Amino acid sequence: MIGTYQTIDDCTYEVFWHQPDKRIKAELKCKCVKSTVRDGPIPAFAISEKDISRKLMCKTWTKIES
Repeated sequence: MIGTYQTIDDCTYEVFWHQPDKRIKAELKCKCVKSTVRDGPIPAFAISEKDISRKLMCKTWTKIES
């Protein structure tokens, strides 16, 4: 599930595992790298593998690289 994805409105998202401390379980995060809608930095947010699968199945996201 980790990699780079493109949305239907040409935004680019990077999905990665985030683990700030070894005592805390790693969390899947998503960060907008290129946005056609918003300006400025956009903070990373938590996302689940089910959400990514649903977006791929509905064809709102396409995977561009691993």
